[in-house]
Amino acid sequence: MMSYPLRLDAIFKASATPPRGASPLIFADGVLCRLRTWTEGEWLALPASDRPMRYVHAPGLGYVGAVRVEPME
Repeated sequence: MMSYPLRLDAIFKASATPPRGASPLIFADGVLCRLRTWTEGEWLALPASDRPMRYVHAPGLGYVGAVRVEPME
C-alpha cells in the first residue's frame, strides 16, 4: 500500500474560506454538492423538478439546499 506525505499546504488551502460569493462545497449522502440558498420568491418561482431533493426552510432566510456538483468532462 502506498503512503503519501502529509501536505500541510494542501490542508490549509482546502480549508480556506471560499472566494466571496462562492457557495461552499459539502458532502450530502456521499455526493459532492454546493450549498445554495434561495429567497422565498426565488423558491416559489423555481419549478418543482428543479428543486433539490434535500433542502430545509429557514424562516427569514428562505430555503437552503444541496445542489449536486456535476463532474467536469
